[in-house]
Amino acid sequence: MKKKFYSNTLTILLCVVYILSSGIFVPLQAQAETGKTISTLEKANVLNKLTILRGDNGDYKLADSLLRCEAAAFIVRLLGKETYVLENKEDYWVTRFPDVISTEWYAPYVGYCTRNGIISGDEYGNFNPNAAISEKAFLKLILGSLGFEYGIDFTWEEVYRKAYQVGLVEDSTYLTKTADNFQYTRGQVVDVMFRALTIEYGTNKETLLGGLVKQNVVSLELVESLNIGKIGNISPGEDIIEEADVIEQIFVIDQNRLVLRLSKDIETIKAEQITIYKTHDFTNKLDVEIQAQSEQSLVINTSDQESLEDYTIEIRNAIYKNNKKQINLIGEFTGYENPELKSDFFRISKVKPISKNAIQVYFTHPVNINSEDSSYYVLFEGNQLFVQGNSQTLTVKASDTGEYITIYLNAREFSGEVNYILQVSGNLISAYGCKLNEGEGDSIKFRGVAIDPVDTANDEELRVIKISTVDSSTIQLDFNKEINPVLAKQIYNFYVTDENDIPYPIKKSKAVAYGGSNKSIAIGMQTPLINGKNYKIMINNINDISRQYSIIEKEYTFTAAYPQVTYISITNAYAVDNSTVVVQFNKMLDAASAVNVTNYQLYSSPGTTFVGNPAKVYYDEINKPYEVKLFLSEDKKLEAGKIYKVKILNTLQDYLGNNVFSASEFGFAGTNTQPVKPNITDAIIISGDAIKITFNKDIVQEMPNINPSNYLLQYTNGLNVVKKVPISIIYIDSKTMVLKFDSLDFETSYKISALELKDYSGTVTNLRTEQNSAVTVRMGKR
Repeated sequence: MKKKFYSNTLTILLCVVYILSSGIFVPLQAQAETGKTISTLEKANVLNKLTILRGDNGDYKLADSLLRCEAAAFIVRLLGKETYVLENKEDYWVTRFPDVISTEWYAPYVGYCTRNGIISGDEYGNFNPNAAISEKAFLKLILGSLGFEYGIDFTWEEVYRKAYQVGLVEDSTYLTKTADNFQYTRGQVVDVMFRALTIEYGTNKETLLGGLVKQNVVSLELVESLNIGKIGNISPGEDIIEEADVIEQIFVIDQNRLVLRLSKDIETIKAEQITIYKTHDFTNKLDVEIQAQSEQSLVINTSDQESLEDYTIEIRNAIYKNNKKQINLIGEFTGYENPELKSDFFRISKVKPISKNAIQVYFTHPVNINSEDSSYYVLFEGNQLFVQGNSQTLTVKASDTGEYITIYLNAREFSGEVNYILQVSGNLISAYGCKLNEGEGDSIKFRGVAIDPVDTANDEELRVIKISTVDSSTIQLDFNKEINPVLAKQIYNFYVTDENDIPYPIKKSKAVAYGGSNKSIAIGMQTPLINGKNYKIMINNINDISRQYSIIEKEYTFTAAYPQVTYISITNAYAVDNSTVVVQFNKMLDAASAVNVTNYQLYSSPGTTFVGNPAKVYYDEINKPYEVKLFLSEDKKLEAGKIYKVKILNTLQDYLGNNVFSASEFGFAGTNTQPVKPNITDAIIISGDAIKITFNKDIVQEMPNINPSNYLLQYTNGLNVVKKVPISIIYIDSKTMVLKFDSLDFETSYKISALELKDYSGTVTNLRTEQNSAVTVRMGKR
């Protein structure tokens, strides 16, 4: 009997169990059935019986914080791997984190979780083992464990909202909550972990509790006796013991290394006993070397595995220690797949199959509408042509963020577990103005999926899967597919009435990108909806982003149910320097309204003396939709020792056109810190004719910043100093520009400088007289 193991699937499973230790808020089965409230201490006792939580004579220190190192230990216990990790701690106690000392008790736990892709460090490469984990970080990990990808399905600002939408928390205030909770206690963690046990996840409706049973961490009898909820897709008496001739687990660590976990103790194996070959071509073998082994595990080095290629491993004449029985062991795995390509040049980063007729293709540069030319793309199934791209065979749509494109098959379907190759023409140009792979084109292998993991039913139509009322003036429609944002913002595509057919006028509508995926439409009403009252909404015309599936003249009923009326208000404000104030809100803002300087007023206290309006406002609708930066003019500097208030007027609008109900204000401390002078802080070659430059502060898209003659590239040619200016400039955002030249030599050492720069306050800084203002241009990773 052969058993196949897929490295990506295994990693996801490990992540899912990790979350268990991190915890999830989900309605409890037992509580729903009995109506009883289970105390936190009772939950802790249950987790203790499940070997997840340990206490000292019943003291679980529920008022304390949960440390990151403790979270790592939770994960290992949830995986049922604690004994294995401690027996093999020498394999795990050395990690890539400089602040995890190998002699500390938690080192092997951290090492095991890191090895399996469960834990990552901070932006400086540290793990911070003794730091307390915050609520937002905790929920982020849980969302990831349930298959939601950070940066794709949700952003840091949307963690709370996403957690509420998927059922991780049930308090509706999480829809608008943004500030992180750094006072997160072990008691709250226990509540979350307990709820997590009975969440159903995946297409098989499994639960983490059932996973513990399947992995022999606890017995089925114990779980049933606790009566805490759904065990998931597992039946009493299910055989969970691996067959003796099958290798229990195969971990694909990288392109040249495997770790095998065996079901029984075996005597020493030699490399000559091991054969690894392509499953469909036994003559194509990998070189094998044993790096380390114990009685129940092997670490094997191999020659280069091919990405996504199926391999079979056979161990001949293995001898079990308990009965001296000689047997052949066999297993299958998939060659290591690099999760994504990192490059400063324009390349394909990764492919994410999302359904039997669609893939998402990610690039190392942002893309735009240029990428929607279907003739740029060719698909192969194995080595055979599968689809030649044209307007009849493929539909290509770029995401709003430009991070990826979605390629839709118009007449064919991908098969599950089949390898495909995508080839993309070198004529594709990124938003940075660079040709793909320097004009040579690029290709990538991926494995197809037979069904859409999100939309498993009725894939051939666009459906409304949920209608909810966020507040008294906002209806949210959730769809099974990504929505065409152009039709979403046309209010006449929707018609709302009450149960007596009295129309309710619509103020504004738009597609809402939760995690970069426009699967929701928010509709702002002019007349507030009444809580508990029934309404009808007619969708006149809407289609998905591929324009293949539509909803036309279809009516739906819903009941208004919202926790409370929420209006725009300031949640935080602070001074960056004496000319810049950051203001944060509880709602996303309307882009045009957000940058209107008359919507903001500044006062000094005591006496609330009017300081004035900002000179300029910066708003990043994509990356920071809950925040604005106010830039003050030269004559309105903040002062240290003074308290200021920022006030928003009722003319400010949220993303659906709702105005501030009443003026909101927030106090903050002044500062004498001088604003940094604008300058180039980084310059990197990203193609044979382009340099991307990064500024240390926000600069406006105005002269002199966008004047090519404002930038000077210098290099030495023999005894001569050569100077060049770019032929064009691409303004990417307030801190990024791309300078295009006729050509660049990858072996030449360049320096680049700006002559003048204008910041958002309107101040122009002359950099001609600044010493060391020139920045060395570094060569980008290809």
